[in-house]
Amino acid sequence: MSYQPWKVPLLDRGWVLAYCHARGGGEMGRKWYHSALRESKHKTVEDLQACVRYLHDKGYSTPSLTALYVRSAGGFSVGMFCNVSPELVQAAILKVPFV
Repeated sequence: MSYQPWKVPLLDRGWVLAYCHARGGGEMGRKWYHSALRESKHKTVEDLQACVRYLHDKGYSTPSLTALYVRSAGGFSVGMFCNVSPELVQAAILKVPFV
């Protein structure tokens, strides 16, 4: 993660930005990445569901105020998420999706 100036106006307006390091991403190392490939891809969606539900349960957001933003291969996981849990989010933004 690095400083991204486009996020500052969102924070100034009271937005909450949360990062979910779901299994299958490379942020947590190779073992983490390999733990949710192919037939185990559902683990990525389960991790994302858990993160979103946590934000809702703790009062940081509600389904009507929750949007997901992903890039590249994250688009596949969020696409799956939106199909199995559409009630948890209002919107999904897929930047250069790999779907």
